[in-house]
Amino acid sequence: MMAAYQMLIGGILLLIASPLLEQPHFVWDLSQIVKELFVLGWMILMSSIAQFVTWYFVLRNSDPNKANVYLFLIPVFGVLSGWLILGEQLHWYTLAGTVCIGLGIYLVNRPRRVDKTKDPFTIRERCGTV
Repeated sequence: MMAAYQMLIGGILLLIASPLLEQPHFVWDLSQIVKELFVLGWMILMSSIAQFVTWYFVLRNSDPNKANVYLFLIPVFGVLSGWLILGEQLHWYTLAGTVCIGLGIYLVNRPRRVDKTKDPFTIRERCGTV
């Protein structure tokens, strides 16, 4: 529920701030309006609804600490959607950031190496207390 409030308040603030901080450019061409409505629908369905449904499914069915790391993929999917749908350019620094995000997710989710010298079970075995 908190995420819904955050999105609602953020949306209202952006709606107020955008005409003040940006130079709006409106094109009343039917082909552009259809494209813009498609992008708006995509953002509503895929970036909001599908994302949160998937997120809560992953949280329910896996370790929340590891699942939390996948939130860093949100900007990656935003960039990919812009590239696929709007034809935006991908720059080398965007790809470098994506590689860094992927490496971070791998490092967090890789299997931990157990240091046998600090493992309490191994220490008890060596001391003969088991």
